[in-house]
Amino acid sequence: LVNSLKGYENITVSTVHKFMIEISGINIGKYDKTEEFWDHGLPQMASSMMSKRKEDEKFDYLVVDEVQDMFIRDYLAFIDSCLKGGLAGGTWSFFGDFENQAVIKELDTTVKDLEEEAFFVSFSLRKNCRNTPRIVSQLEGFTNLSPKYNGTLRHDNRSNPDLLFYTSNEDQCKQLVQKLEELYRLGYKGNDITVLSTTRQHPVPERKLGPKWRSRIKEYSTEQNQYVQWTTIHSFKGLESPAIIITDIERISGEKSINLLYVGMSRALSNLTLLISEDLRPSIQKILLGL
Repeated sequence: LVNSLKGYENITVSTVHKFMIEISGINIGKYDKTEEFWDHGLPQMASSMMSKRKEDEKFDYLVVDEVQDMFIRDYLAFIDSCLKGGLAGGTWSFFGDFENQAVIKELDTTVKDLEEEAFFVSFSLRKNCRNTPRIVSQLEGFTNLSPKYNGTLRHDNRSNPDLLFYTSNEDQCKQLVQKLEELYRLGYKGNDITVLSTTRQHPVPERKLGPKWRSRIKEYSTEQNQYVQWTTIHSFKGLESPAIIITDIERISGEKSINLLYVGMSRALSNLTLLISEDLRPSIQKILLGL
């Protein structure tokens, strides 16, 4: 998006953290990157600096994506300080999935809280425009999505999501390599494939995948390259890839793990593979049977 809007005057595109750091003028290296800092310290410093600006130096219109992760009072206070007229009197659009994608932070504010401070109209978008029908079906079944989508806009490419069970870390590496080989045979190129992990521990590029694949998998970058991309599900929120492989699925119970799986699965445009611990096979069978 940054590259697409280069050359347009008076349009600022940024992540919220990058923009807060820029506005506050701090040397980020001098601070401990704790949850308290990201959730409260940084937005408070940025709000303080933004409040010193004249009204005509603030934004005419704010568009905030993935806003479900920003429903923390200090985040909303910062957003309010950036906008001419604030949230109550300004012009803004928020986009977010409050049902399944709030997986990063403990939130302390709700949409109802915002309704008490500002008047706005909300719309529920229930048609899936990213995933194929078969990925959507698997997604709904695995995450017990409610309410379900009321349709999909993508055509059926007749590619079923693939569930692979591993018995050890070595077995998972072996099956990952086999899946990568298969995707290449199907015509996918390196940067068409993204490997997502549920954890940052034991990064996939550092695993025992053999010299061929270890040199072909790199940590995710926005720069165009020929490599298979790897990152965590958390870091890939809001993004998409033709083929997604999710590794290290060790849990499918509890709201956080289910929501995390939803985020990962819904990144896939055309091809989806889940690498699941063998210990979860009985639970997966129950899910597939609708039990």
